[in-house]
Parts: sequence; C-alpha cells; structure tokens
Amino acid sequence: MRQVLALLVLATVIYGIVDCAQADARTRRNLPLWVWVALMILLPFFGTVIWLVVSRLGKPGPEVPRSRPVAPDDDPEFLRELERRRRAAQQNNQQKPADDSTDAGDAVEDEPGPTEPR
Repeated sequence: MRQVLALLVLATVIYGIVDCAQADARTRRNLPLWVWVALMILLPFFGTVIWLVVSRLGKPGPEVPRSRPVAPDDDPEFLRELERRRRAAQQNNQQKPADDSTDAGDAVEDEPGPTEPR
C-alpha cells in the first residue's frame, strides 16, 4: 500500500510539473516556472495541489505581451503598413494624368492575312 501511495504522489508531481511547464505566464500568476517546480518538489503532494488550485480558480493575472505575433495578419504593425501601402497606391493611381493619344480602345487592328489554300 505504501508503494501505491508513493507512486500516486510521484504521478501527481509529474503531472503538476508538466501542466505548469505548458501553462502561459498569466496562469502561473507571473511567478517563474522554476518557483512552481521547486514548490512541487519541496512539497510533493501539496505543492502540486496548490498549483492546480491557483491555476484553475480565479481570474488570470495581467496579460503578458507576446514577443511576436504568430501570423502576419495578427500583427497590428504589419496591418498598418499594409493599409499605408494600399492608400499610397490608390493615390498614385488617382494622380496619373490620362494620356488620350494612347487609348487602347482606339488601336487599329491589323487586317487579316491571306487565307491558306486547302
């Protein structure tokens, strides 16, 4: 029975460490990962229970900004630059003077060539 209890505590600690390592900084309440791991190792069962209660209950801590967005369409700076380029291209198209002498609609078509005999 003692071995089963020891295995249960060990499995709980391993689960807690893996769960904590996969959690984001808001869930960890802005405590470093090593603090939570040390707590779980120093207080084998109770440290893991504390982690599970703290990470599951209550509001998450303040949002920690990501170092870089995952995709370009999630990056506000990229979207601003894209909009700036679109507006600049639109202004350039409006500012070009219309050249009446080279209108594509007035082009003279070539006469059809001679037909080949059969």
